[in-house]
Amino acid sequence: MAKSGDFMFSGEYNCKIDSKGRITFPSKLRDQLEGTTFFITRGLERCIDLFTEEVWNEKIKKLSKLSMTNPKQRAYLRIFLSAATELTFDSQGRISIPKALKEYANMKKEITVTGINDRIEIWDTETWGVYLGESVLNYVEIAASLED
Repeated sequence: MAKSGDFMFSGEYNCKIDSKGRITFPSKLRDQLEGTTFFITRGLERCIDLFTEEVWNEKIKKLSKLSMTNPKQRAYLRIFLSAATELTFDSQGRISIPKALKEYANMKKEITVTGINDRIEIWDTETWGVYLGESVLNYVEIAASLED
């Protein structure tokens, strides 16, 4: 079982989603999350974000400071939080993706799970391929912009 603050996710893993919306999670990531509660919700670029409870609680604290009178901040809160779901693994190491999130991420059968530092992203493999292909074209520019 992972201890608080021990999470640093990386890697890219190919999985399948079954007809009931369940994904058998990659063992390397599952081992890091075993015995913990985590949260999934809408991510950016049509993926699903998965957060540990610790990171989720930090994110909620930051979000609570957003203004409900600012239309963009209000919209972000609605989109992000309305789909939030608390999860744990079932006895077979699977998670169930709610229908609304599955539709949001346009998930078919092939899924790509990526570790992104303090969170995990779950993508439809085709969508991930398009995103990655477009982003790689600007990889040098993106890297250079991080130096500033």
